[in-house]
Amino acid sequence: MVMYAKIRRMFYREHLSINEIQRRHESVAEHDKKVIESARRQHGEISKSEEAWQADTI
Repeated sequence: MVMYAKIRRMFYREHLSINEIQRRHESVAEHDKKVIESARRQHGEISKSEEAWQADTI
């Protein structure tokens, strides 16, 4: 429902074509994928450093 309202607002207020709305939505989805991948990498690095720290303390 929220997505419908967003698309409707973009279509009427910003006078964007349906193709432009799809293009923007796809670029947001690509950005989200990059952010998720970056977070996974950072989480992996953090867990590796924690494991190394625990191994050093034992």
